[in-house]
Amino acid sequence: MRRFKLSRLGRLKNGTAESGRALASGTLATLLALAGAGTAWAHQDPPACSGTGVAITFEVLRNDGSPIDLSESVTECELLTYRAMLAKSTEGNPCAFEGGTITITTPDGVAHDVTPSGGVPCVGGTVAGGCGAMSATSNTATYSVRPQDVASGEVTAQVDYMAAFSHTRAMEEPDVPRAHTELANTVEFCPADTQCTDNFCDPAKSNGVQLGVCSSTDTSGRCDDGVACTTDTCDAVNGCQHSPNNGACDDGVACTTDTCDVVNGCQHSPNNGACDEPATTAWPARPTPATSSTAASTRPTTAPATTAWPARPTPARPRAANTRPTTAPATMASRARPTPAMP
Repeated sequence: MRRFKLSRLGRLKNGTAESGRALASGTLATLLALAGAGTAWAHQDPPACSGTGVAITFEVLRNDGSPIDLSESVTECELLTYRAMLAKSTEGNPCAFEGGTITITTPDGVAHDVTPSGGVPCVGGTVAGGCGAMSATSNTATYSVRPQDVASGEVTAQVDYMAAFSHTRAMEEPDVPRAHTELANTVEFCPADTQCTDNFCDPAKSNGVQLGVCSSTDTSGRCDDGVACTTDTCDAVNGCQHSPNNGACDDGVACTTDTCDVVNGCQHSPNNGACDEPATTAWPARPTPATSSTAASTRPTTAPATTAWPARPTPARPRAANTRPTTAPATMASRARPTPAMP
């Protein structure tokens, strides 16, 4: 037979229960229904338990289900999932507990009843047929980070648990144990807008781990300065940059120097030096070949002072073959010419 300590139940919605008085059978049935069909019978468990208590763990998960390392940050629009785990305290010899309500309050101030659908089982007992569970996990509560919920750079959630009762003795101790803890996460805001980009947090964008990450829109078109001869670029750190491109200013006039001014555009400065004719070099007159009789006297003896002119070679005169014998030929004996007679 289940027994309840009714003196701690207080007021009911459909009537008043007064401490120390017997309740009508209908009211008692209502109380039993509220207590739940899974409530264990009244007993002390474990035997000789000496205290009440519960161990509670509160954690937050990213969209892929991985727990968030508390040294890491969350984005300013990230979807967070909270859950709590209850277990028997490892300190002392606490009595088993069961039932009750687990409530998670997200950073936006909304309270979520995350009690398991089957209720919190009896946790921490040793009596056969009694409390065999060692832990209980809550349902989850989700929350998307909002800048207005950030305080001192963090968003903070909390969890509260109040058991239906603890198996302290023959008469159960209601509303104990109780537990409360908080969890804060550092928020990292997206970069400020620049001349090149509009930066924002997109709650629908995922990187495979997080849902709600920073995104940006390219606005480098804002860097067009309207000067035709500049090359307009956007630097992520320094913003818009305008580099002069002198080649864009060529006007086709050979005697102008064409440059690009980043404010005034193309500039065409006259360059008089580009109009000077190049100096000519006097070429020495080619000497007239001398005749054979005067060749020695008319041929220049030195080259002109300006440019050395190679001496014109004197054509070799054809030399007649020397038919004259170099030695007198041997004389041939001749007949003596008769001396004419004198008259």
